Amino acid sequence: MRNEIVETEIVKRRYAATGTIIREEYSQNGNRHRDGDKPAYIGYDAATGKVTCEAYFQNGNWHRDGDKPAFIEYDAATGKVTSEEYWQNGSQVPGPPAKAEPAAGTVKHPAPPL
Repeated sequence: MRNEIVETEIVKRRYAATGTIIREEYSQNGNRHRDGDKPAYIGYDAATGKVTCEAYFQNGNWHRDGDKPAFIEYDAATGKVTSEEYWQNGSQVPGPPAKAEPAAGTVKHPAPPL
């Protein structure tokens, strides 16, 4: 069995004026990479410190399994998702079909039967 050296690096960049973290980057052997279904890049708003984007990479390629987005962008004020992109092995793929919203006036979660 051959032993391989794995170099892992975590870089956190701070906004000089406030010291707030504005970016976290994870890499392995010189490529953006993070295991455990965690983002390899996280961007933060300099004023609020809220997450503004997450990007998932495996071995330097955009990648996320399980019909989950590999790139997620958030509104800095509200924290709501503003865009998503789906990638696997460095190629963009279609995301899952959008869920239909219930018609106005309908109950989203009906009471369970008695």
